[in-house]
Amino acid sequence: MTPRVVILGAGYAGLSAAGVLRGANVHLTVVNRIDHFVERVRLHQVAAGQDVKHWPLPSEGLVVGTVDGIDLANKVVHVGAQEIPYDTLVYALGSSADLDSVPGVRDHAFTVADLESATKLRTQTSSEVVVVGAGLTGIETATELAETYPRLRVNLVAGDPVGGWLSARAQKHLAKVLTRMDIEVHNGRVAKVGPDMVTLENGHKLLGTVVWTAGFRVPELARAAGLAVDDAGRIIIDDRLRSVSHPEVYAVGDAATGTRMSCQTGLPMGKYVGKVIAGRTSKPVRIRYVWQNISLGRRDGVTQFTRADDSPLWAVMTGRLSAWFKEFITRGAAWSARR
Repeated sequence: MTPRVVILGAGYAGLSAAGVLRGANVHLTVVNRIDHFVERVRLHQVAAGQDVKHWPLPSEGLVVGTVDGIDLANKVVHVGAQEIPYDTLVYALGSSADLDSVPGVRDHAFTVADLESATKLRTQTSSEVVVVGAGLTGIETATELAETYPRLRVNLVAGDPVGGWLSARAQKHLAKVLTRMDIEVHNGRVAKVGPDMVTLENGHKLLGTVVWTAGFRVPELARAAGLAVDDAGRIIIDDRLRSVSHPEVYAVGDAATGTRMSCQTGLPMGKYVGKVIAGRTSKPVRIRYVWQNISLGRRDGVTQFTRADDSPLWAVMTGRLSAWFKEFITRGAAWSARR
């Protein structure tokens, strides 16, 4: 009997696993909420009103729908009224914005964590915006909005120093760009979010459309199914990306422990799992980092080169060259996931 492989999620990790397995002797099913691949790393561009291409997913073996549950004992995935059996399961459902850590976020804030939310944000006509969270997503969103809409007043709320994980040279360039774009940085933690308003823990209030980028969370599906997960709900995996509690389940991308949430890890994890299932490798996985790319609008950026453990090196690329390099890598990642 041909082995049945079901992949949950068609982001960078899931789609790259599917690409390897389409040439293998397996019966492949891919379950995804929508029928096209979304370049998540471009959603800040969508939020700024730019047109980003959508890539249709291969129709063969595709099930469009939301995963409602996983029956680990009987090896069945529930998608609406459908029951999809599997012999091997690849869990690649990714992450979403954390909307419940602070009161008011779910009801009043926009996000750039999915296509629907980013598209809603582009329709706003406010003269002021408050971007909460100064990680990669927050920095890219704030600078993209500021460059696209020069008259828009952009505030960036940072709980920690902006770009504090970068080298001193990279931080210096980042600060220079934020100043040039008139992005005002506010240091502090958010206590609550209201309609077009953020209240910090020190009582200071900021007015404007609120964009929430302060943290991500994974679905509760894995925990509810009975898979071994960490405190954040990410699936605990071994050195071959298998669930430590259910070895017929592989976890890749944001939903797995031990990696940074990024396509830089999702792509190789997906390809590795595809090769393992296809019998093309049995070696333990090695996830190594090379750089962090941060776009600062379409004409500027910071590329921080890193050691394999993701710690920063002295080497930094900035300006238009970095922007060009980020675009090149982004296009390459999309091509690699889809091919």
